[in-house]
Amino acid sequence: MQSLGKAKQSTALSLMREIVFGVGLPLLLPIFMGLNGILYFMLVADVLTAIASAIVIVRINRGLNQMMSAPEAEKERAEVTAGKEARTQFIITIGRSYGAGGRSIGKMVARQLHIPYYDSELLEKAAERSGLSRKFLQSIDEKPIDSSMLYRSVGFGTNAYRSIAHQAQMAQREIIEKIAAEGPCVIVGRSADQVLAGTHRLFRVFISSAEENRIARIAERDHLSAEDAGRKLSKVDRERAAYYNQRSRTRWGDAAGYDLCIDTDWFGIDGAAALIVKTVEGK
Repeated sequence: MQSLGKAKQSTALSLMREIVFGVGLPLLLPIFMGLNGILYFMLVADVLTAIASAIVIVRINRGLNQMMSAPEAEKERAEVTAGKEARTQFIITIGRSYGAGGRSIGKMVARQLHIPYYDSELLEKAAERSGLSRKFLQSIDEKPIDSSMLYRSVGFGTNAYRSIAHQAQMAQREIIEKIAAEGPCVIVGRSADQVLAGTHRLFRVFISSAEENRIARIAERDHLSAEDAGRKLSKVDRERAAYYNQRSRTRWGDAAGYDLCIDTDWFGIDGAAALIVKTVEGK
């Protein structure tokens, strides 16, 4: 759990073994087993903790696999650009509030302009370049390096962790620069506008939407209750803002840092994509 940046889960499992089972079982087992309950409580605690850990590991692993399964991204990108001349020379970077539709808009823009689209597949390229696990890169994707007391308590405030996280960030930065040098494209998130600032023909976009509409979209897409969708939205937005603000002089979502800010409540997904296409084609 620690190696994937899951400090809360790691701490909870450790406390479960040492406190919940370590204290509870010596009090409970002697009622049913007499003195043998004292003799065997640590074995039982270890077995129960192993079962709990396995359940948590399987759930986290399944979640990471789902996030990593950008379906046939390379094939889709090839189909978009094959035999077609790019309709722009701009590299379009898209920042977005969670649930505002930034990914869908980015794909539409890339398809209409006949240019490549890059999103989570950047992690795979960064993993190849850095030698780090793609699952580790996924676990820290668009998240700040956390130096809070919680993370220090499970080993994340160490220089070694920051060094590995920095190595991952540098690998992703190099991949973004390499992709941009190859020609026009759409890059979603990953502070690409800051990575490429001043070195390429950039068109920087930020996509937003009212919170209640984003919650409704997330709840429908991920099959969540409105309450769970709201918590997820707050968490992801907070992480994206902190990640971006660690690397930028401007603030995440601040209009001064972008060339075009679009509210999808006004324009819709299709309208937002059409607006971006029309703007860059007119430059």
